[in-house]
Amino acid sequence: MVLDRSTTHVKSLLAVLRHTVTNVDFCKKIDVLILIQELENLQPFTALRFFSVDRETLTATLGAVLTYFIILLQTIQCKPNN
Repeated sequence: MVLDRSTTHVKSLLAVLRHTVTNVDFCKKIDVLILIQELENLQPFTALRFFSVDRETLTATLGAVLTYFIILLQTIQCKPNN
């Protein structure tokens, strides 16, 4: 949902940029148009197309990993010394 909205915003910004690039010299105009074309062809980052990897997925994964390490450290500290 958030990804769809951000994609829509990016596409609208690229359309505005495409129309405002008319007052630039030819070489810069070509560079900007190539950049716009590359940005329009970007696909969302996915994990083998099973799910999209966005900010929410990364923070949830980081939280799970940190929780695992905290529990691991607590179990190591609770072992009696032989």
